[in-house]
Amino acid sequence: RVFVQAGFETTAHSLAFAMGMMAERPDLADKMRKQGLDSFGEHSFYNVETMKAALEKTSMVNNFFHESFRLYPLAPALGGECTSDINITSTKTGKKYTLPKGTSMTFPNMTLQRQVPDPDEIRPERWDVSAG
Repeated sequence: RVFVQAGFETTAHSLAFAMGMMAERPDLADKMRKQGLDSFGEHSFYNVETMKAALEKTSMVNNFFHESFRLYPLAPALGGECTSDINITSTKTGKKYTLPKGTSMTFPNMTLQRQVPDPDEIRPERWDVSAG
């Protein structure tokens, strides 16, 4: 089981950090604005199919929000409980550990999301699936 806990104002939290990131990187804000204008310029907002087609062309915006959530997750940690015994091996030492059923676990999102190259840099392209 995994229990996700979030308070209210999660949308405001996400948008506030995203706006801060755009202020820090106006070059990205300009690219997203251009991509949005190019994608939505001829599409009607009242037609679901044309809206979907336009949204599919805004990969920079999508990648930017993924990067925002990576840097500033809504839940800094997630918790859960092992539903069965789990055997793990340390990648550094090779030592084996067993987490018995019923063990409470905490997953520190703020730490886990920074296990990438240049973890504190705003790089939306890291989410671009077409880049490999």
